Amino acid sequence: MDEMTLHRKRRLRHLIDSGYEGSQAKFASAAGLSEGRLSQIVSPEHSFGERAARNLANELRLDERYFEAGFAADPAYLQVARMSVAVGAGDGPPVISEDIIDGLAFRRDFLRDCGINNPDDAAVLDVKGESMGSTVWDRSVILVNKRARDPVRNKIFVFVNGEGPVVKRVVREDGRWVARSDNSDKRRYPDFPFTEDNRLIGQAVWVAAKL
Repeated sequence: MDEMTLHRKRRLRHLIDSGYEGSQAKFASAAGLSEGRLSQIVSPEHSFGERAARNLANELRLDERYFEAGFAADPAYLQVARMSVAVGAGDGPPVISEDIIDGLAFRRDFLRDCGINNPDDAAVLDVKGESMGSTVWDRSVILVNKRARDPVRNKIFVFVNGEGPVVKRVVREDGRWVARSDNSDKRRYPDFPFTEDNRLIGQAVWVAAKL
């Protein structure tokens, strides 16, 4: 199966999971499809071509190129989905949503060096806040390896803490894991224990910010 078809199917699967609670029956009803036809489209054994994708997007009142959005045409690159999740790095609750906004293209060899072999194992997330100082700037974007879910000393991770996802450096101190901000203002951004309740989303492996 060609890369574009796989890309369309990933976009479709995520749309079903995020917008329709993972229910193919609900999605099929909204899209005016039979469940059998939807099962064919989702299945890796069947095609999901340009005409079918555009018809489905129009039926759902999406942009007609929705299922092709963000595709990296150069075979040396892979497209990683950029999610509508603002990772908290400061004051106030982060924005919690999991729709695909668009994507960023990365060289395959770079992703492999980051431990990412499959675009579904990564995500690009926005950062909101100043707690990580000049390491991860406010309004920057980060690439997260979602397969790296075991804490590593002095590495930066995204995890769910109370109100939603946050980005912090994880350190080992006095026999326990601690979440630490790189911002030196510790009154505003104090350390806190990294506990089992803090579900790891993945390790931040790249950041892009305005210079």
